Amino acid sequence: MKKVGLLFVLLLVSVMFAAVASAKNTGKGVCASCHVKMPEMDVRLVVEAMKQKGHPDLEKLGKDWKISEWTVNECLTCHASSNSRIAFKRVLHKIHLTSKYFTPKYNGSCLTCHVLLKNGEIGIRDTLPGSEVRVPAETLKAAPFLGKK
Repeated sequence: MKKVGLLFVLLLVSVMFAAVASAKNTGKGVCASCHVKMPEMDVRLVVEAMKQKGHPDLEKLGKDWKISEWTVNECLTCHASSNSRIAFKRVLHKIHLTSKYFTPKYNGSCLTCHVLLKNGEIGIRDTLPGSEVRVPAETLKAAPFLGKK
């Protein structure tokens, strides 16, 4: 039964590659590839974080800690622990998967941010060069439930 479950998860993750958003790599990591200031809206990490009720004032913290640009590394100062109620895995999954933009408008999916690693684990895109498992696009396009809306 475990083998069937693992096979299903691997198949599902592989199929989801078809729904990966096409973001430009800014060289600042996967988050900053999408979280940019655009003419129609500003979705930089610092702006999005400040929209969250109860979030500390990042402008003040940036001045106190001499941070000129907030990236994921700075966010992980508080959000790294996987056991915390504010852990990235809890906060970001909820925000992205219930967003009115991420999935419906940008066709976002798990694999917009994540990759299947050669060792079978799921990693974060752009963090482990050469360890990603690539799936041919023609294989993924055959998935009937991943067509554009």
